[in-house]
Amino acid sequence: MIPLHRPWIEAEEEAAALRVLRSGRLAGNGHECAAFERELQAQLGGSVAVLSLSSATHALELAMLLLDVEGGEVILPSFTFPSVGSAVLRAGGTIRFCEVRQPDLNVDLDHARSLIGPTTRAIVITHYAGYPQDVSSLSIPVVEDAAHAIGSTIGGRACSTLGVFGCLSFHATKNVVAGEGGALVTRNDEAVRRARIFREKGTNRDDFTAGLVSHYSWVGLGSSIVLPELSAAIARVQLAKVNLIIEARRRIAQSYDAALADLERNGRLTVVRQADPGTSNYHIYAVLVDPAVRQDVLARLARDGVQAASHFVPLHSSPFGRTLAPGRSLPLTERVAASIIRLPIYPGLRDEDVERVSASLREALAG
Repeated sequence: MIPLHRPWIEAEEEAAALRVLRSGRLAGNGHECAAFERELQAQLGGSVAVLSLSSATHALELAMLLLDVEGGEVILPSFTFPSVGSAVLRAGGTIRFCEVRQPDLNVDLDHARSLIGPTTRAIVITHYAGYPQDVSSLSIPVVEDAAHAIGSTIGGRACSTLGVFGCLSFHATKNVVAGEGGALVTRNDEAVRRARIFREKGTNRDDFTAGLVSHYSWVGLGSSIVLPELSAAIARVQLAKVNLIIEARRRIAQSYDAALADLERNGRLTVVRQADPGTSNYHIYAVLVDPAVRQDVLARLARDGVQAASHFVPLHSSPFGRTLAPGRSLPLTERVAASIIRLPIYPGLRDEDVERVSASLREALAG
């Protein structure tokens, strides 16, 4: 079986994990986390603050709390992961579901602008598949769901540094993996102060660690969402080779482009691809096919030993989403969700593997 994703784990990651285990310092937000934050800050351009967290979900939740969206509305794409919607609701906000656009499946900004009203507090944009989206024309606070987009840039700036808050993921399925993990990125000093308290259970432990106070205590609202040292150590190694990971994915994407070009010309499929100028990290390679044949195509790929997959169930049409926005219709989002197939892409995928995937897809679409 050719898997959909396989993390690039080598001896360096094993050594980093062993270093932490032997140190005996396993709790979160320690030396490894601090070093990871510095290294990630440098990778993002150095002008932002980075707070390592236990997941991108927690980064999104924290962003919504810091924006104080309670009682207001937040615009977000329906074609995204449920964590985005849950983050808004947990902070007391109301969701306005927005359409996506083609060819990159990022937010339809024209539709988003039409949803802005007097109680709109923010918009969440998702850099789908690592394809960067230009958000400079938006007049409301932007939260970047950059879970797919570590290493992607636009206008010379890293995705996650474009809005008021950026949320990164280091889940086992991402380009840079920590098993589980995330980060909140911002330039807002007051938000950083509040976020440091929140992630440390509502205490000023960060001040204590920095030697600014003699002891730490409960100083505000909080939770336990620090990144474990073991995860941070692995993420540091992964981050050091992020450019190699992206280059490997770029070559694979180019191979797919060449192999599938005739199918696209003949209208058998449409490749999801970048729309705005910038650089992608090639996190996902996806195609759109006729919804009537999508399940047959996936079944054929599976029979041929290829693990492929659909993607998000649109939030507005999910069981919970229908209770929030009954009768909501987003035609393009619904068509995309019924059509999309994600193909294997990861460092280590060989040319012959790409050929095998492409040949299977060609046979599945031949009829």
